[in-house]
Amino acid sequence: MVIRGRVKIQPEYLQAICPVNPCEQEAKETLGAEVVYRRELTRIGVREAEKGKTIQKLLGSFEENTLSYLKHSAFPEKLVRHQWQKLAEELTGKEVDGG
Repeated sequence: MVIRGRVKIQPEYLQAICPVNPCEQEAKETLGAEVVYRRELTRIGVREAEKGKTIQKLLGSFEENTLSYLKHSAFPEKLVRHQWQKLAEELTGKEVDGG
């Protein structure tokens, strides 16, 4: 099961990454208009008869442990910063400070 969500990139999120204007434009072009949160919930070796129950347990665990983090007002900006850092590291081949 995959849980996905999208965050529209706001200009203030980019200011936290790179406060200089030219870098902001590069960030916009690299990231696009939004970033995607993706979480795969898996359990290996589940019998067909237990599939529904297992899915409910996975969802319950996700709701209990992760949902409050995703609902937090700081989450969208943190996700954008994380995605920017990941992209910058892929492009440069070295670790980048996420701001």
